[in-house]
Amino acid sequence: MLAIRLVCSSETAPIEGITHCGDEFGRVRAVPEWTRLERRTRMPVSFARDIKPMFRQIDIEHMKRFKVLLDDYTYMSDPSNDHSNAQDVEDRLVKKSMPPGGPYWSDQQLAIYRQWSSDGYQP
Repeated sequence: MLAIRLVCSSETAPIEGITHCGDEFGRVRAVPEWTRLERRTRMPVSFARDIKPMFRQIDIEHMKRFKVLLDDYTYMSDPSNDHSNAQDVEDRLVKKSMPPGGPYWSDQQLAIYRQWSSDGYQP
């Protein structure tokens, strides 16, 4: 198993509450700071605060061609077919078919996405 060490900094984050982490290859990902807090003190996961910032602009633009609106809360939280839009995105993230060629989401990012579902797809 390959271990990847992340270097994180909240000082350089352009969005309050978001920590940017980079691996030894220089890939950077936004990770909500609440992931470092005790579960009992955290607020429900929010699309605007926690989910949307984890999608890179290039990923958002790429998926629009397929009518997948990663930056659109109404689309992503649509309750039709048991939240199939959100579930389809999660499936692609887990199977590492999105984003094409990576960088793929970490287990921590996937856990945040799943918690958004468990918290009721909060805006």
